[in-house]
Amino acid sequence: STLPVQPYIIGTAFFADCPNSPTSGRTRAVIKVQDGCNNFCTYCIVPHSRGREVSYPVERIMKEIKEKEKQGFKEIVLTGIHIGHFKQGDLDLAGLVWKILKETDIPRVRLSSLEPQNFSDEFLKLLKEPRFCRHLHMSLQSGCDEILKKMNRKYDTKLFADVCKKIRKIAPETAVTTDVITGFPGETEKHHEESMKFAKEIGFAKLHVFPFSRRPKTPAYSMPNQVPTDVKRARADEFRKVGDKLREKFIRDQLGKEFPVLVEDHNAGWTNNYIKAKVPPGTPTNEIVCIKLTSKVLSFS
Repeated sequence: STLPVQPYIIGTAFFADCPNSPTSGRTRAVIKVQDGCNNFCTYCIVPHSRGREVSYPVERIMKEIKEKEKQGFKEIVLTGIHIGHFKQGDLDLAGLVWKILKETDIPRVRLSSLEPQNFSDEFLKLLKEPRFCRHLHMSLQSGCDEILKKMNRKYDTKLFADVCKKIRKIAPETAVTTDVITGFPGETEKHHEESMKFAKEIGFAKLHVFPFSRRPKTPAYSMPNQVPTDVKRARADEFRKVGDKLREKFIRDQLGKEFPVLVEDHNAGWTNNYIKAKVPPGTPTNEIVCIKLTSKVLSFS
C-alpha cells in the first residue's frame, strides 16, 4: 500500500555506519551469508586470518531470515567478508536477493560491502525493486590506477566509474559509499591528488578514510617507499574533508524528495538510501513511514 506523505522539518540529516550488532532495536537484523576471501590484496591479512571463501547454505540463510521476519524485523542486512562472491550451486548473490524478495515479505533488504566486478546486469535489475535498499557500499581504496595495481585490487578506476554510472542511471537517488586508504607504500602527492579528484568525480555519499596500516605477513608490509606516518595522517585528514563536502552535497540533493523511513528510536530513522532523518514525535518504533526530506537547518556532523 502507498505510505502517507508526511512533510516534516528535519533537525538532523546525516549518514552513519550500519550497526555492527546482530540487531538494532528489532528493526534491523544482520545475516551473515559468506566468510573468507581469495583476493589477497597486498595490504590485507584477512585471507590469512579468516581463510578462503566459503558461502553459507541457502537453506540456513533463508531459515534465519524467516525467523527474523516472524520476530518483527523490518530490514535484513546481508554481510560477509566478500559477499559479492556468494555462490551456492547456480545461485549467486543477485539470485539470493531475488529469492529473499520472492519468498519473504521483509520490507527491506540491504547489502554490506561489494566491489565493482560484482555488479552483473542481473544484479543491477535489483535497483528497480522498491524493497531493495538504495545504498551500495563499493570499496575503492584508491582512486589512482597505479596504486590499485600495487594493492592487487581486481578493478581499475574506469570499471568503478562505469558501474557508478549504471547504478545512477537506474536509481539516481542511490547512495554509493566507499572506503579509502591513504599513504599506501609508494603513494606520492600526485597519486593522492589523483585519488581525491576521482572521489569528487564519482560523488560518493560517504567516505570511510583510513591511513595505511602495515600488517605483518602481507606484501605491503615490506614494500619500499613507505610513507611517513605524519604524511599518511595528513592525507587522511585532507581526504575526510573532501568526504564531508561530498556527503553534504548528496544530502542536499535529496531534499524535497520523499523516502520511506524505518523508525528506530528517539523519533528518528533511516531512509532506504541511508540518511538519518527525524520523524514526527510519537511515530511508533519499527514502523516505516514516508517522509519528505525538507529542512531549514541541517547538521552534517
